[in-house]
Amino acid sequence: MKKLLAATLTICMILASVLPSVPVQAADNTDATVLDVSDFGVLPENEDNAEAIQDVIREAKEVNGPVVLSFPEGEYQFYPDKAYKKELYISNTVGADQNYKMKNIGFLFEDMQDVTVEGNGSLFLFHGRMTAFATIDCANITFRNLSFDYEVPSVIVITVESVDDAEQAVILSVPDCYR
Repeated sequence: MKKLLAATLTICMILASVLPSVPVQAADNTDATVLDVSDFGVLPENEDNAEAIQDVIREAKEVNGPVVLSFPEGEYQFYPDKAYKKELYISNTVGADQNYKMKNIGFLFEDMQDVTVEGNGSLFLFHGRMTAFATIDCANITFRNLSFDYEVPSVIVITVESVDDAEQAVILSVPDCYR
């Protein structure tokens, strides 16, 4: 029975939950300073934009007043190796295992206000164990006209197809996108 129970469990979320691709609309930012992320080396053709986006966010933090981080339309890749590293205690991601307290974060906004991430229809694709976005001690942080996804989501739904008590075997179905 324990094996059957274990087989039917859904693997818990390790990092951030994966949201559907729904653009978020925000107020007009006509008086804001616009930072074109491509001026900082954040480009759709880059293999990894994790390190370069940190430069953009550091620059945005220095702007006095509202700021827009503008992404030319495209697909942007973010990997954990060069992403922000921060100790964060996010629900369902640490528990008793302290190995999960350090997070790799694609976009970390901390002590900031009046920032808009303007995706212009872009897709942000995260790889590996990453928290896509974190805002800490911030106000008025807006994400709009973008979608994001994970190459391989960390939340896995397993379906029990059949149980053979005599053979003590369980047949599981795992979606093709999981390795």
